[in-house]
Amino acid sequence: MGIERNPESPSTTPVGPARSQASGTSPRKRVWCCIVRKRAEYPGHVWAYDFLTDRTEDGRRLKVLGVPDEYTRECLALAVGRNFLSQDVLKVLEELVTRHGRPEHMRSDNGPEFIAPGISWHLLPPPSKPTG
Repeated sequence: MGIERNPESPSTTPVGPARSQASGTSPRKRVWCCIVRKRAEYPGHVWAYDFLTDRTEDGRRLKVLGVPDEYTRECLALAVGRNFLSQDVLKVLEELVTRHGRPEHMRSDNGPEFIAPGISWHLLPPPSKPTG
């Protein structure tokens, strides 16, 4: 099953396989999931964060946490360690927010270090103040 684009949406991905008409069965209705990636428009707008992994000469794992600003392509942080917990990721992100201010959007994959409740709660935008 390939990915088809819907002209009304910048990025669409079919969810679930459709049955082939060649097999004589009727095709199932496709469910479309629209994902719109926010493109960085200015510095500090969108940050990404992800891990790179490697092995040292003695075979032990090494992890590198990289945090780039997607507009300027500047690497804001490179943290290196043998393992990272969600608290370690949160500490790096808090230091970056202190130094550069809070970005409007954060982009990451669904690794265990990134989906922990402490991380997601901290990365939510600050609550807006009532205007009236």
